[in-house]
Order: sequence, then C-alpha cells, then structure tokens
Amino acid sequence: MRAIFVNAHIARKHSYISDMGVSSSPVHNHYRAETEKLHNEIKTLKERLNQTERVIRNESDKLLDNSEKDYSRNTSKNEYDFSRDRFQGQRRYQEDIGSLKNMLFDEIRVSSYIN
Repeated sequence: MRAIFVNAHIARKHSYISDMGVSSSPVHNHYRAETEKLHNEIKTLKERLNQTERVIRNESDKLLDNSEKDYSRNTSKNEYDFSRDRFQGQRRYQEDIGSLKNMLFDEIRVSSYIN
C-alpha cells in the first residue's frame, strides 16, 4: 500500500521523475485517462463555444445590416414625404397668392368701372 502512495506522490509532485522510469500504478493510469478524457471534453466544448459565438456574431451582423437598410429606407421615405409635403405646401401657397391677386384685380376693375 505504501508504494502506491509513494508513486502517487511522485506522479503529482515530481512529474519530471515519473517520466524517468518510475512505474505507474493502475490508479494513476486511471486518473491520467480521466484527465485526458476531461481535457478532450473541455477542448470539444471550447470548439463548440467558438462556433456558436461565430454563428451569433454572423446573425447579429445580418440583423445590424438589415436594420441599417431599414433605417436608410425609412429615412429616404421620410425625406421623400417631407419633400412632397413641402412641394404641396408651396403649390397651395402659390394658389392662395394667385387667388388673392385675382380678388385684388377684380376689386381694382370694379373700382375703376365705378369711377
């Protein structure tokens, strides 16, 4: 039993010595296998996490691009609506000025006929 503890101590604390030919116990081999298994699982999880992050980044970039396109489309539409409203306002203003001119000229004609 004492040899198992010594070998385990050497493997844990003096790993450079265990590579030099100290025989390893079945318990140590089991822990080494478990450690390798856990390292492989960690590596797989990291790869999946990186892949998921890339997918999320790509999707968020697509959403950002779409929202920028929607914004520019809405901005263009709003500018068009503003220009159209402004043009219609100017046209109404010109029509009102024209009708005021006609009323003024009619008044002048009526006044000139009376005099």
